[in-house]
Amino acid sequence: MRVPFLIAILGITLPCLSRAELIWKTPILEIESPAQGAQKQIPFYFQNLGPETIRIDAVDSSCNCLRTDLSKRIIGPGESGTLTATVRTIGEPTNRTVRLEITTSDAPTRKHTLKLRLLATSLASLEPALLWWPQNGASRPLKSTLVIPEGAIPTIPPPPPESPFEWRLEQEENASRFLITVTPRSCSKPQESSLLIHWSQPGSDRLEKRVLFLRIQSDGPTTSPSPSSGRERP
Repeated sequence: MRVPFLIAILGITLPCLSRAELIWKTPILEIESPAQGAQKQIPFYFQNLGPETIRIDAVDSSCNCLRTDLSKRIIGPGESGTLTATVRTIGEPTNRTVRLEITTSDAPTRKHTLKLRLLATSLASLEPALLWWPQNGASRPLKSTLVIPEGAIPTIPPPPPESPFEWRLEQEENASRFLITVTPRSCSKPQESSLLIHWSQPGSDRLEKRVLFLRIQSDGPTTSPSPSSGRERP
């Protein structure tokens, strides 16, 4: 009795194994969310590993912030293609997940699901955000590194005559990295100041900024800043 039963099972499963099959290389992707007003293109790669031609009938998104384009809708056996998702950030970047539902001719009632996880990580950094010198110490130059989106150009005001500090801004070989060098005019007495750096995001009118804090630390009873103070955020 077991042999006919196995034959019956094989008769059911073999046709399923011969069906067309659309495979996605990476159905879940995680990227840094674009800056406000900016957009980013993310490719999802697929391939037809089955013996039959597949047609992509529909692509639905869970967010109107996302537009999709297909390199092809008809995929023959062994052929590959790309679904390109273009995501645009309208408001402030936030952590979120966008879902894509793809309807195909091989399984019209069983949709393919893709997920795009957007992470609102910082697109800029200033390290360290505090430069300090000991009172009566050497007026030596100290440096801070600014990293911003490629294509953005930062600006800083020139040091006024009454400022206890002088500074300059230089672009490094990496187009997104800038070096800010600050030198005290004198370390004879405690001083505090701040340096405002601002820039516009590429393709956006939004103004971004960072503040570099400058200090000549008193040699009195006040405890000097620890090394971690150089990583303080404004």
